[in-house]
Amino acid sequence: MPISSQTSRTAAARVSDAWFPTHALIALILLAGFGVRLPHLADPPLRFHPTRQYRSAVMARGYYVRKLQGLTPAELNAARVAAASQGAIEPPLMEHLASRLYQLAGREALWLPRLVSVLAWTGGGAALWWLAASLLSPPAAVAAVMVFMFVPWGIEASQAFQPDPLMVGLTVATLAAAWRQHQQRGTGSAGSWILLSALATAAILAKPMAVFFVAPAVLILAIQRIGWRRGCCAAGLWILAVSLPAAGYYTYGTDDVFESRFFPALWPTLPFWQAWAAILNRVAGWYLVLPALAGIVLATRSARAFVAALWIGYLAFGLAFAYHIHTHDYYSLPLLPILGLSLGAVVDRIARLDVSPSAHRRLAAVGVVTLLGAGALSLRSADVFASSAGVEAEAAGYRRIGELVQHSTRVASLDATSYGYAINYHGLINTSNWPLSIDLTLDRLSGVKEVPAAQRLASLGAIDFFVATNQAELNLQPELRAFLGERLLIARDGSPESWRYVVYDLRRAGATLQPDRLSVFVRTRGAITAAPTVELRTLPAGRWRVEVPTPGLFDVQPRQGVGPATLSIIPREAAAEVDRTVDVYVYTDEGSLPQATVAVRFRAAPPVPSAGPFGAVDSPPDPVVLAADPVTFSGWALDEVDLRRVWAGYTNDSGAVVPLGEAVRLGMRPDVAKIYPNKHDIFHSAWTLTLSSDVVSRIPQPAVLRFYAENGDGQRTEIGTRTVAGAVR
Repeated sequence: MPISSQTSRTAAARVSDAWFPTHALIALILLAGFGVRLPHLADPPLRFHPTRQYRSAVMARGYYVRKLQGLTPAELNAARVAAASQGAIEPPLMEHLASRLYQLAGREALWLPRLVSVLAWTGGGAALWWLAASLLSPPAAVAAVMVFMFVPWGIEASQAFQPDPLMVGLTVATLAAAWRQHQQRGTGSAGSWILLSALATAAILAKPMAVFFVAPAVLILAIQRIGWRRGCCAAGLWILAVSLPAAGYYTYGTDDVFESRFFPALWPTLPFWQAWAAILNRVAGWYLVLPALAGIVLATRSARAFVAALWIGYLAFGLAFAYHIHTHDYYSLPLLPILGLSLGAVVDRIARLDVSPSAHRRLAAVGVVTLLGAGALSLRSADVFASSAGVEAEAAGYRRIGELVQHSTRVASLDATSYGYAINYHGLINTSNWPLSIDLTLDRLSGVKEVPAAQRLASLGAIDFFVATNQAELNLQPELRAFLGERLLIARDGSPESWRYVVYDLRRAGATLQPDRLSVFVRTRGAITAAPTVELRTLPAGRWRVEVPTPGLFDVQPRQGVGPATLSIIPREAAAEVDRTVDVYVYTDEGSLPQATVAVRFRAAPPVPSAGPFGAVDSPPDPVVLAADPVTFSGWALDEVDLRRVWAGYTNDSGAVVPLGEAVRLGMRPDVAKIYPNKHDIFHSAWTLTLSSDVVSRIPQPAVLRFYAENGDGQRTEIGTRTVAGAVR
């Protein structure tokens, strides 16, 4: 070790020995850090990247499947198929270790591999303590380990059943071993070299990203010992040697998993750096990152190059895996020990201040209070003692799905939480993942031809069941929703308006109604208006029946039938005022669960004279400048009792109105419904009308489009106009 470094270390040790209870404090921090990671280990791992964790869980179960007890043949087969469908990514070290632990325990228990992650992380904390104490000073070591063990995001991340916590723990141990070799000027015993090489090999084999942190540190230490040329050659050969097992695995044991990970085109884009910065803020917070960057400058001369090399490694790692570094926060898990060392350098600089012993004691007191306060805030932020009821209920729902589909391996799932992995694990089934709406949007933007739902399902092979666990996501795919509506709904956890999961049997007929909400308004002791209609869709051979809970208000015809049909909602004469919403149900012969529901708002109001329909044209603004593209007009319209249609036209030379087209009534305008809650059919007050430029160009210029709303009594009201300029001819 250089004389200056040895002198500064001696001074730091002398100060520390005088007032800093290092070993006891480190032991307390490690023990507390280990303890706060235990409460939720037995919970279903649904809080932190469930896709990644359940993938490992499914694989580990596959290695242990022959030992599983109490499962039916269907459940065992589903477990085998689900595990066999997982392609290789990293070497399955954690998964094989989990299966061995299951054998020792005599049962499958997900908390066992998660405990391995916690132990690996805690071991990394012990290695970080030794490294920071040797590289900087004991006070710096306390700060480094405190950061490493108690950053809130890191508490949950280090519990995960995935290779990253193990890789980080082994990486920190490798760095400590490398610094020990450097302290001995590279002349340590053969055992020390073997230990260093074994740790590095294991870290890189656990996850190859470790090489980005091991290589720069070993390289800079070699250069400091033996110069640039010899150091680069020696470090390069050593890094190549310890990387050979991992290189062999990725060459011969798996597909090219790095093929879709290198995106240099992202480097010059601002959103990439903004997203990466957001990840840093989520992982550690800028209140830690910025002081840590200052620690590079404040570190002692002997430590500065080592700490800077680790930051350079993280930057290189992020650029090499540009897509994942700004979308997957756990790719920044190796940043936590770097932050710890860097912040330790800041503490080390404070500890070396030339002040009186009493000032050091005051600094120590402030430091201890700060550590305790930071630890308490960390525990609160990490929700260490939060309730497990939510994830337990979610896992129970997945188990119920498995029972409903009879542990089939012929299931498709629309699952935005874990892409079907959690359903496969808890439900003991095997699902084919259905793309999310964002995936379909990206396909369209990339020019990929859109595939109908029936054709996409056929491409997945024989699929008997469809499971959806995200209502908003299913609503974003109306074509899929319509397809599923014609198949038998066998389970729904929740109401039609708000559910947690739905399960369809694709082999049997169901039904769907369009629209699923409407209004029927009448006048008390007055004439009955024309009956609104609802389209019932089902398979051609699907038998169905309608149930009306309150037939005294209105009837539905026909009440039963086979195949698609048009249902009429026929109001009955009302003697008194009524305002009720009634759910009308459609059942099929094959299921006891309602397959479709239409919510009918029935209102009987006093027979006062009607003021006629009313509404507005909201867009586009006036005047409208046409180009070659069609133009879409939109607005809203309502009536007291019976709005029939919204349409547009223009007035010819003789004063007659020439129709141009009828608007499509889409759905509710919440702002309009709030102002006019008692008007007719607030569920379908919004409308749009699209006119091609060819249609408008045939209108004598200047063109003034007039928009009308009509009710069932024939009353017509002009609700707006638009002047058309620059029509394309």
